[in-house]
Amino acid sequence: MKLIDLYNPRMVRVGLPGQTKAEVFRSMATLFVETGKVTDLERFVEDLQTRERSISTGVGRGLAIPHGKSEAVSTATYAIATLRDPFLWDEDDEETTKLVVMLGVPANEPATTHLRLLSEFATALMDDEFRAELINAEDEADIRSALASKGE
Repeated sequence: MKLIDLYNPRMVRVGLPGQTKAEVFRSMATLFVETGKVTDLERFVEDLQTRERSISTGVGRGLAIPHGKSEAVSTATYAIATLRDPFLWDEDDEETTKLVVMLGVPANEPATTHLRLLSEFATALMDDEFRAELINAEDEADIRSALASKGE
């Protein structure tokens, strides 16, 4: 699976407002609803928050990857946002979070779909140059270009 294969420009926000996880979850989850990938905003947000309470999705290096399986998700996909006002994802973080990649997978999909998508992103985002391209993107086209080049 190439990341660009599931790409949707309507699922990208550069300079997303929000200064808490809750605000970011709601804003990004709204993108899933607006594109028809999620049928119930409240359920999806609650599922993301439940997952976050079990273990933080802040991975360091200015990055968070909130994710989860949910009955509210109709199709596996992702959203990407750079934050207008980076903040500490967790109080013990040393670096502010600047980039958020949110994954949503239908509850009835095999675990392999969720894990494969998460693995693809986690592997790609360990590349400092790729991560910097996303963090420093000025618009959606920059994000698309970075993802397309990663898939080559």
